[in-house]
Amino acid sequence: MSSFNILPNDIFSLKGNAFYKLVQTQCGDEVMELVRYQCVSSAYSLLYSPSDLFDCIHLNSSDPRLIDMKQKVAFLMDDGTWKIKIGIQDQVDSFMIALRARLWNDQQPVPPPAEDLVISADLLSSFPWLKSLVLFCQNLTRSSNTSKLVCLSSFVENLAKNLLNPSNRYRHSKLIEDFALAFLVTGGHYAYQFFRLNIPGSLPCPTSISSRLMNTNHRLIESEFRFDLMKEHFRSIDVKYIYASEDCTGVIKKISYDAKSNSFVGFPPPLNRNGMPQQLQYQTDSFNELRKWFNEKTPSNLLNIHVAQPISVNDHHDSPYLISAYGTDNKFDMSHVLLRWLHLIEECGKRGIRIIGFSTDCDIRYLRAMRLITRFFASLPNIPIRDDLNSFRVILPSKWIWFFMDPKQICLVFSRR
Repeated sequence: MSSFNILPNDIFSLKGNAFYKLVQTQCGDEVMELVRYQCVSSAYSLLYSPSDLFDCIHLNSSDPRLIDMKQKVAFLMDDGTWKIKIGIQDQVDSFMIALRARLWNDQQPVPPPAEDLVISADLLSSFPWLKSLVLFCQNLTRSSNTSKLVCLSSFVENLAKNLLNPSNRYRHSKLIEDFALAFLVTGGHYAYQFFRLNIPGSLPCPTSISSRLMNTNHRLIESEFRFDLMKEHFRSIDVKYIYASEDCTGVIKKISYDAKSNSFVGFPPPLNRNGMPQQLQYQTDSFNELRKWFNEKTPSNLLNIHVAQPISVNDHHDSPYLISAYGTDNKFDMSHVLLRWLHLIEECGKRGIRIIGFSTDCDIRYLRAMRLITRFFASLPNIPIRDDLNSFRVILPSKWIWFFMDPKQICLVFSRR
């Protein structure tokens, strides 16, 4: 409907009944009656009218014919206003775009048979940036390195196509959706909306991007450790060794409902015997049980995050990978930390990934776990860490007589303030 090729060649010579018949074919009986009622008898009258076609719908009139047309093309709202039906609005918008396109095409000179496009001087004077764009494209065709401009070319093409359509028909390519997703995540909602509202048609609405993110496998679920996704990611960049990091950050206490997992998020998940948080512990269909949780449990005031930093032999500076995140009320002890680290080493080892060491802050619980896992003047007789199959030997220089370290270790540790 948005292409002028669907209109007859003599569209601007049609008048009266012939024009009304065309409107009926393109937009339906309701719009045709509305056009005839307002005595709009030609395409030129419709295009150059100072008023919108639907302005009469908002008039307070007792004319029974107008009231009948209002009921056909619009909905009566509770506040007494009229809302144009989406289908009818869309048909009229498409018809108007087709008329404008045909009018613009008829006013242009017939292009030469060659492939060269001739741009009139009047058009260049009205839009000076067209000349710069044409010169840029000419230089681009002569350049051998165009890989860095793929996103820019897709962005300009996508934007130009959308501006020919009404806003409810904006479409975006997969490359633009990927760019929009990265923009929304890195720039935030306000920066994304500022850019999108000032350049209409450039980016999809945040709702559609958020829906796309929620439907991907990369969606993060509280307390889930994404070992398999981590394995796929590190395999794609040829990484087998990582340094794990764990730390907490303060968050605002808040309980929310996650429809995807049908659970309530914000309560601190209990820890199992391996020190790992248990998933989906707050699922219920009982209002009394939910009320009991609110009365007895304190919402999480901290967010515990586990990150894996890849170690590459090729000096590649790869970004860290987020393994897991979950809320906590800070009620855990050294044994939870130690058992959790041992479990992470085991699970990563099953997937061909070796944890070289752990990094965290100077919390006393983490420091005690570091002493025990490295056997720095401490040991756990019930947990034979030394005999673990994942242990490796550290060869220290003979001159380092001042440096104390057991040569057989399961991992290294690094504490920061």
